[in-house]
Amino acid sequence: MAGNGSVLGLVGSPNRDGRTYHMVTAALEGAAKAGATVELIQLADHVVEACKDCQPWECMTTLKCKHPDPAFEFLSDKLLQCGALVLGAPIYWWDTTGMVKYLILKMFRVYARSAPLAGLPAFGIGIAGGTGNGLISGLRPVYHFFQVLQMRPIDPLPVTRFNWRAALTRAGELGAQLASLAGERHRFAGVEERLLWYDNLPYLNLSRAAERRLLAALTTAALPDNADPAIARGLAHADTLAAQGETLRSLQAITHAYEAGVKVFEEGQSRTNKKVSGSLSVAVIGGEILGGASVPGSPGVGAISQPGRRRAHARSGLRGQRRYPSWKGAFYQARPGRR
Repeated sequence: MAGNGSVLGLVGSPNRDGRTYHMVTAALEGAAKAGATVELIQLADHVVEACKDCQPWECMTTLKCKHPDPAFEFLSDKLLQCGALVLGAPIYWWDTTGMVKYLILKMFRVYARSAPLAGLPAFGIGIAGGTGNGLISGLRPVYHFFQVLQMRPIDPLPVTRFNWRAALTRAGELGAQLASLAGERHRFAGVEERLLWYDNLPYLNLSRAAERRLLAALTTAALPDNADPAIARGLAHADTLAAQGETLRSLQAITHAYEAGVKVFEEGQSRTNKKVSGSLSVAVIGGEILGGASVPGSPGVGAISQPGRRRAHARSGLRGQRRYPSWKGAFYQARPGRR
């Protein structure tokens, strides 16, 4: 790695201990294992003020917002100094969060023309943790941010509660890939190369119907072996209808399979929660005894630690040190809707 090989992870969720936090952390753990210095920042601690679109457009040349905004000054400096970026954003209403958008829009206004982040390796994660709707739509603003600032991103990662375990593993793999690129700036030769690079990334060019089909497939894949096989057959029937040009009926069949799959999935989660609700497991982490109910769904990631202690870790300025415990064998109580 040349230059600054640090990997910066931004958690774009108001829920500091939610799914976005754990997914970004999994990516950073993968990067750290590959030898990179990592740093995690909670955007909830540094909420950028809305851009005022000032005229005349002074910040284009001064590279500084004329309105006091300590959060933007802090975050933009971190972005300018990092060697690679992980940006995790929860997805609400098929879109990314407001705090992520505020950062993106002000970065556009101040830095889009000068492109100081050109060639920066980047990795975006979109977490649609409740219904799963918008798992791709909510990722697009993140990758649009990368594109406008001319970063060179790796594959995006769409996440739902249905593919949670596989996504955690994939986040670690992509984090390790990002670490191998950190510190290297491979700028695009021109706008044409940049457009083709983004066109060739997976998921982002899916139609809304194809996005719905992907969500239904993830839901169906998460079902137990004894689930009604008619759900999977419903997806196959939807594909047949699409091949016949019956696009509306195909999408209706996809929705039916998705809704049936969600019902079975949630019934299974409910039974699992009832089994563990009466038991208290004890984990020892870093010499401390912590209590928490064991909930399947996040192997190797996530510990219920003392909230103040975790936040102190996340806010610390110690670069190159892990500000979170090793979570192998610890417990994470995942809430379905928390992102």
